[in-house]
Amino acid sequence: MTETTKQPSTETAESHILLETEQPKSVPTLGKSLAWLFVFAVLFYGAAVVYGMVYGGYLGSTQPDLIADEELFESTILDAMLSPSGIATTSLLQALLIIPVLLWASHFAHQPWRETLAFRAVPLRMLGFWVLVYCGYFVAQSLLELVAPSDLGDIMTPLAGSKHLGLAFALIVLAPLIEELIFRGYLFTAWRHTKLGLWGTVILTSLIFTSIHAAQYSGLLLLYLFIFSVILGLAREKTGSIWAPIALHVLNNSIAVFTLVYLGLH
Repeated sequence: MTETTKQPSTETAESHILLETEQPKSVPTLGKSLAWLFVFAVLFYGAAVVYGMVYGGYLGSTQPDLIADEELFESTILDAMLSPSGIATTSLLQALLIIPVLLWASHFAHQPWRETLAFRAVPLRMLGFWVLVYCGYFVAQSLLELVAPSDLGDIMTPLAGSKHLGLAFALIVLAPLIEELIFRGYLFTAWRHTKLGLWGTVILTSLIFTSIHAAQYSGLLLLYLFIFSVILGLAREKTGSIWAPIALHVLNNSIAVFTLVYLGLH
């Protein structure tokens, strides 16, 4: 695996310590990062295809009459994929496929994946600041929802009130972990010190992050998601750690799961 070597900074001022920790000695090259992004996308959507194929095989063996009606057969598979159990199983498959590959792609000869993905401790006071920033975002979104309610869409609405434990685990743990390791971990490290700079990296990763949720949410919710992603990118930059965006993502999804999956509010 090729790598780009960066010389460590000679600055010793306390105000620059965090900046230095954000620049690992080895970073994925731009070409490599784009190639791996394609691989991650294939694995991400491939997990759903695998689940659909396996479930289709199960239906074919247990309910052979369904195969005769192709439209009904495909509809039954799609309903299963979008069910709480289907989403939970697909998320687990995504984690099992993506995380090992991502850790391997992030490992360099003289640098472990922990450094590439910015697994560094975050002072509680700094983390608390970003939690407050998120709270401000959440309050603003909630107030806007009172004025202009958004539609959850055909995928998320049926999940309301399901109280499915596997779905809750997938949304609170698996989704934030997978998405943050890719966007605020691998891609952020690869792009932050290119010509894209901070804002180019934050905007580009946020656009891609929002696009993978396009089938789940309506236009207004996608706008909120984009803004949320920008906050996650800035938290990653200012703390120099992947833990900050992971924590904020977990907090956001925990609130969503509690209100949607358990209380049935939407």
